[in-house]
Amino acid sequence: MSRWPYQRINDPAVTEHAKVSAIKVFGQDGLYDLLPSMGGEDFCHFLSKKPGCFGFLKVRNEACEAVYGRHHSAYTVDENALALGVMLFAQLL
Repeated sequence: MSRWPYQRINDPAVTEHAKVSAIKVFGQDGLYDLLPSMGGEDFCHFLSKKPGCFGFLKVRNEACEAVYGRHHSAYTVDENALALGVMLFAQLL
């Protein structure tokens, strides 16, 4: 049995840039380190071509009933978080 040739490993320099950018947008309290996961497994194909990093944008918010997981039929997001995601992306450029 052969091993999967791709791995989702964040580039250290890109990750540091993303952390600095995220702190500018969300503040220090808005940045979390997460345990490794298989989420975004297709992203490894991008990382096999260019350095990058994978992260999550918190879109859960009980106040607007955005409480269900991505694969639930009632899934929705806190749309206010999307503007913050755009601000983060602009910082990354």
